[in-house]
Amino acid sequence: MDKIYFLAKTTEKFLNFLPLGFSLYLGKLVGIYFYYFDKKKRRNAFVNIKQVFPHKSNKELFSIIRKSFVSFGMSLVELFLIDKMKERVSLEFKESRFPSGHIFVGIHGGSWEVYSARLAGILNYAVFARKQKNKSLDVFLNELRKRSNIRACFSLREFVSMIKKGFWVTVVIDHGAEEKAQFVNFFNKLVPTPGGAVYLAKKFNRKIFPSFGYRKGTRHRLIIGEPIDCRDGEEKDILEKLNRIYEKYISSYPSQYLWWYKRFKKKKSRKILILSDNKTGHLTQSLSLLEILRESDYRIEEEIMTLKYKNRFTRALAEIIALSSGKLCLGCGKCLRFLLEKESFQFLNKRFFDIVISTGSFLASVNLIYSRSLGAKSCVILKPNLPVSKFDLAVIPEHDRIKAGNVINVKGALANFDNPEKKIKEGKDFFNLSEGKKISLFLGNFLNQGEIFLSNLKVFLRRLKEFSLKEDYKLLVTTSRRTSLPAEKILKDELSGFKNTEAAVFVREKNYPFVVAVFLAFSDIVFVSAESVSMISESLNLGKTTVSVFLEKVEGRHKEFLSSLKDGFVNFLDYPYDDFSFDTPKKSLYQENRSCLKKAQEMLF
Repeated sequence: MDKIYFLAKTTEKFLNFLPLGFSLYLGKLVGIYFYYFDKKKRRNAFVNIKQVFPHKSNKELFSIIRKSFVSFGMSLVELFLIDKMKERVSLEFKESRFPSGHIFVGIHGGSWEVYSARLAGILNYAVFARKQKNKSLDVFLNELRKRSNIRACFSLREFVSMIKKGFWVTVVIDHGAEEKAQFVNFFNKLVPTPGGAVYLAKKFNRKIFPSFGYRKGTRHRLIIGEPIDCRDGEEKDILEKLNRIYEKYISSYPSQYLWWYKRFKKKKSRKILILSDNKTGHLTQSLSLLEILRESDYRIEEEIMTLKYKNRFTRALAEIIALSSGKLCLGCGKCLRFLLEKESFQFLNKRFFDIVISTGSFLASVNLIYSRSLGAKSCVILKPNLPVSKFDLAVIPEHDRIKAGNVINVKGALANFDNPEKKIKEGKDFFNLSEGKKISLFLGNFLNQGEIFLSNLKVFLRRLKEFSLKEDYKLLVTTSRRTSLPAEKILKDELSGFKNTEAAVFVREKNYPFVVAVFLAFSDIVFVSAESVSMISESLNLGKTTVSVFLEKVEGRHKEFLSSLKDGFVNFLDYPYDDFSFDTPKKSLYQENRSCLKKAQEMLF
């Protein structure tokens, strides 16, 4: 006799010899063992239950998971005690008696083998079974089924023959979805849901009876719900109805469900969190990636949250904590309570996301800590202060010269054109812009050579005015938050009384949210000081004839950035600024970066 079969039979005799209460207590110990030592199952369980009950605290969720493991352990022991336990299952069924053979639908909860044995005691009953990988266990399990009068079918033909003979049959709808299964809402997640029960009900004119069992101490209650007539309903509508029924059962008895089942593994919906540091340029880049992700066949829901640290100390501490965070942080998140302001922490604590996106180094550490606490995917845009290998995806400009398997390199900064028409109209009306030709100047600030920058700025502005008069271009000028006071003064002096100046915005004095959009929209040529990576990128993303103006010597990452754009993208203008002949872009920076970012769907989904 096979050792495993012998062990199973011996275990059955031993457990039946013991008092029932003591045997079930051993089952509890089995469940507790799995809870503490099967970390993979515990991790899967938390990720699943957190997205179903995000409003519950992590302490509550782990309490439910632990009870679920305990219930599972008891169900394993009950398998060996099936002759005793089937008599301890009470049925809740509104009808006085069961009609002729129909279809039970169930999910993986409670003690399903015991429930089948109970039903087989009063009905002609069959189940569609899969052979166990271990042949000895398969033999043992089928002996138990046969003893309980359960007809186990191992082929669809055999299963259908039982239906034709008037047997009651059971089909689960939370596991084993066929390849072309319908994606149906389950706790607001699009999950593949097996349609076999509905198909059989329609084909053989049977009704579906949703059933759910739960444990009450050493006893069980099996609820048989109202029948569903499938003759005139669409398959998806019926599956939606069944999923809603089981949502209610699971919400009422959450500890009875096997949360580590891969119910949500193949879902076609994603919840995405964008962390904002209150910088418009950073948010723009995050939204640009979101736009790419939306082009997939997944249903995307997103939230944007501006997070705040408690103080500068916790900002620095966050990076230290992020470096040491790992898989053991799953479901914890306690450090976030210490690092973030109360409102920011409460927002994160009561939600679940599949993907967390942030741009820049300021919130990269929170991204990593929070995503790991959820088992979510993390994506950072721009070079973080942490190793990029810690993130699931890093979108890094080429000029930062970082390459890795999880890195997508793009040129410059990403762009997002989310409904700019309103800003453009608002800006045009505000500045009362004419219909003539226009050029714009976006002035940043010096990097290292302040005196040279200011000296060259004077020369460039004079040449720019000459060009404006010669070619009859109106001039649109704006500074940035980085622009120094001496640079602003030079601008004001040079533009004072210049007839072709149509609009000038000095950000230190007053800024407007529509300036960049309207200046770019109406300009035929865009001049940008060479150190401004984001502004050059934004202009090129709109396909504008863009001129990088060198007001000082550019080195390092800025030089690398401009070098990556020299072939077919940007024009260069250097001292003495006397060649004002420019080429339109031969390529679309926006489309080139979009084609690179298509890989993000594969890496995050």
